[in-house]
Amino acid sequence: MASQLPDLRRVAYGLVLAQLILTVVVALVSLVFWNRSVALSAAIGGGIGVAANLVLALVAFRKQGRTLA
Repeated sequence: MASQLPDLRRVAYGLVLAQLILTVVVALVSLVFWNRSVALSAAIGGGIGVAANLVLALVAFRKQGRTLA
């Protein structure tokens, strides 16, 4: 099980990065097709999701010696 943790960590952080990139893309598209307030709303909403998932990944992979329950 311990040998799988680096792979899971990479997947979790990769998902957070993908979510961040998608948030930026959606905010930019919103700015182009709608207006600044829509883009800001998309950026803030996506940022909240990115922050929450980043904290979850950091807490889940905080110590390598832990076992998954």
